[in-house]
Amino acid sequence: MKKTIISLLFSLVFFTTFATITGNGYYRVQNYGSLRWTSLVDNDGDVDVIAGSADLHALELNNDTEYILSDPASIIYIKHINGNEYDISAQGISLQKMVKNVLYIGSDEVDSNNESLYWLWGKKNDAKKNIADGQTIKSRQFGYATITPPVNVKFSQWYFLPVNENSANFFGAKPTIEASGNLYSTLYTSFAYQPYSNGVKTYYIGRIANGMAEMIEHSGIVPGGSPVIIKCAGENAADNKLKIVTENSELKGNSLKGVYFNYQDDKTQVFNQLLYDPETMRIPGICSDGSFGFVTSDISTIPANTAYIIVPKGSPKEFKCVSTETFDSNLGVGSITVETGEIKYNGHIITCEGSRGIRVINMAGSIVSSTTDDYLNIQDLPKGIYIVSAAGKSLKIVR
Repeated sequence: MKKTIISLLFSLVFFTTFATITGNGYYRVQNYGSLRWTSLVDNDGDVDVIAGSADLHALELNNDTEYILSDPASIIYIKHINGNEYDISAQGISLQKMVKNVLYIGSDEVDSNNESLYWLWGKKNDAKKNIADGQTIKSRQFGYATITPPVNVKFSQWYFLPVNENSANFFGAKPTIEASGNLYSTLYTSFAYQPYSNGVKTYYIGRIANGMAEMIEHSGIVPGGSPVIIKCAGENAADNKLKIVTENSELKGNSLKGVYFNYQDDKTQVFNQLLYDPETMRIPGICSDGSFGFVTSDISTIPANTAYIIVPKGSPKEFKCVSTETFDSNLGVGSITVETGEIKYNGHIITCEGSRGIRVINMAGSIVSSTTDDYLNIQDLPKGIYIVSAAGKSLKIVR
């Protein structure tokens, strides 16, 4: 049903050596033959090793290195389980959770530069199949594997390159907005990080009211799963390096919301997108006075790994980002009349303005997700029919 973009191919050789990946950590994965990098662009899929089929359209292959350097979806966490067994995760989900199977990684070769080459495979009982890049034309930006084995075995081999701020394989922010002489982007990642390049700063949004968004500087580590604003030092990812860290912290009072995925395949009708609602959402942009803020837009979906804010229906079209002092001094100016108590479901997002909590109940009557806020993201819930309860009202939704 869904478009297969990576398939497990029959293994011609049985590998017994263990992978030489240097422990658990963050890596990028690049195909040896095509030189395309992997990115996780969806969080759904399945594998039938015995039948020789796989639905892992989530793994996209891309040879645009400059883009990859600022793409959170390309940052893969490798976790060793036992022997050749590994789990890999990105974008808040692991492969083991997604396809109900572990990944096997082994290495018995090196390239001309003495870099280790890895084989990736899945198995069930005695069936064993390799992951490969089936589109072997380097000039194509995007590549997807097919069930047909590659002509050359090198397209079944992969590099695992550690991500490090002091190497060519770093992670950095790419600005998307220039406002009042400054460069900005928003970022939503599943891993923790902190600014590394000089001049790079991170901010979050506190209070939102009366056409203003309180922009607060955050010092130190940005926790995984925390959407933030990045004030960039330059136009390129290399100017705005971020150091990925394993430590985590807590970022309280953040009104920014984030989304990991914006994937669509019109041919197979696969969609994993958060629809943009101009009545209740504002995205990063340039306000009418040229300053940075959150504004209405004509986009149809929220871009992957970016941040946005939720506002009441009837709010101003733009919210200028201001300091805490400016926010406090202008807080009493103007007012907004909004509708409360209306449950809205938009993609993975449930909102109910003015409510003191939202509960999601499955058809067996069990509460499967809840919050004390007026906003709830249910993208991790299995597909199915649910009842949403909030503000004394209920709404049936289909996930």
